[in-house]
Amino acid sequence: MLHATGWDGFITITGGKLMTYRLMAEWATDAVCRKLGNTRPCVTAQTALPGSQEPTENTLKRVISLPAPLRGSAVYRHGGSYSGLAQRRSPAPQPGL
Repeated sequence: MLHATGWDGFITITGGKLMTYRLMAEWATDAVCRKLGNTRPCVTAQTALPGSQEPTENTLKRVISLPAPLRGSAVYRHGGSYSGLAQRRSPAPQPGL
């Protein structure tokens, strides 16, 4: 929702939830573009996020190097960008430390 209060030409975006940030950013960008006279259609909704270019099932098949508890959550959170997570994870804690 856009409000016509505040400074002329100033657009603010606030609030939202994780699931709506991308849509809110699209709305704010569309508002800026309208003010600037840009009429090209927005492609945000059709553009894959980094790591999500391939189906999750395909990515899960390639994640055998990760420990079982991490596989599903790693692919869910990072998609195809999961590579290297196993190498970057913390070493197993040593007893007594």
